[in-house]
Amino acid sequence: MDLSNRVLLVDLHISAWPGLKTDQRATVEVQQFNKATKDSGKYQKFLCRAGGLLTKIHNKGVEVRNLHKTLTAPWEDQGKRVISTDLYITKYRSAVISAVSELQGLYPEFNSKYPELVEADREIHGDMWKLEDYPTVVASSFDVEMSASPIPAVKDFRLDMSEELATELQESYERDINRKLAAVTKDAWERLAESTRRLHSAVSGYGPGKRLFSSLFTNLEDTATVLQGLNLSNNAQLNSLADEVKELVRGLVVDNLKESPESRTVLSNQFQSVLDKMNAYI
Repeated sequence: MDLSNRVLLVDLHISAWPGLKTDQRATVEVQQFNKATKDSGKYQKFLCRAGGLLTKIHNKGVEVRNLHKTLTAPWEDQGKRVISTDLYITKYRSAVISAVSELQGLYPEFNSKYPELVEADREIHGDMWKLEDYPTVVASSFDVEMSASPIPAVKDFRLDMSEELATELQESYERDINRKLAAVTKDAWERLAESTRRLHSAVSGYGPGKRLFSSLFTNLEDTATVLQGLNLSNNAQLNSLADEVKELVRGLVVDNLKESPESRTVLSNQFQSVLDKMNAYI
């Protein structure tokens, strides 16, 4: 199967100064005070946390990584992920680049405030404050790297070897591609089923003291759309059930649903019917 024209490999790496430092002296003192052994733990200092800017950078980094994972599927172990070209153009590029820009926009502010944050830590850490805990230049510790590249087609290989060995390697490559495509499809089924189960549980379990948010319904519709974009094998059943899920939640008025036990029962049964169909493919 030639994926080179419709599938991209995407990679995202985010690095950030952790702002953590183990204090050996404080660790020993805590262990001795509590009559604990050396392997009982350690005392770790939070550096430059005044004002919450470094925490905001860390949280934004997590948000960007989660968005990247949501819009893509696993391809290489602990490495590049995969996305359809259409989904990359229509959603990934604008959403992820926008989030990355927001993250990168925090770096100059932190870098400019770094000296005063170091000084603020004198009061926070008291006698545990040490200048050597802080890098002289912190700006180089923050970075974001993104890449996107097509998956090579078998015809792109130019192998300087015997025809027999070249054919063997090409067939191995095709088997690997098919194995990864099957894993992508399995991942899409599991994600669609999990999102559907979550909403089914919220609807069927709604009652006094429980909450039902409209975002649950829009999130499921968005998830189904994304997973159709990740249906790289063009699995007809996956597309069909994703459409069925979207049809169930599209246009629902949550307030009306809250006031009508009968409507909730009907919707809950419809979700269960869809889940039963999904179970055949998971």
